[in-house]
Amino acid sequence: MIGIQAVTGLVPGLFQEDSNTGEIIWGIIRYYLKDYQGAIALYNESINLDPHDARTYQNRGIAHYKLGDKQAAIADFNQAIKINPNFADAYHQRGNTRSDLGDKQAAIADFQQAVKLYQQQGGNEKWLKIAQDRIRELQKE
Repeated sequence: MIGIQAVTGLVPGLFQEDSNTGEIIWGIIRYYLKDYQGAIALYNESINLDPHDARTYQNRGIAHYKLGDKQAAIADFNQAIKINPNFADAYHQRGNTRSDLGDKQAAIADFQQAVKLYQQQGGNEKWLKIAQDRIRELQKE
């Protein structure tokens, strides 16, 4: 694995004291290595640097979800949506989590909001279709 010093040498300014970009990137790397606890720790650092970054809350929520802590995941998705009410992916992820918890109506509402935002924002056809499919699946149950 590439060390932090190697990355900072390749990308000057990546790890600046006033930026949370480095922590986000390392958190994503930890996540894809299935080190969800490590990812959460890095996202926590990122949130300490910038508590108004919706994507960090969403990323941390996904890591919590992977660890089975669905209530913590929902709390993070809620915070991401509070910061950015137009964050379609956060609605989508919260819909998945609510569905897993058996809250079908709330899940449908989240997927519907995600669909609306995906359509408004464009460029998200794959996720738009997935959200539409999830609505149909939940309505059949």
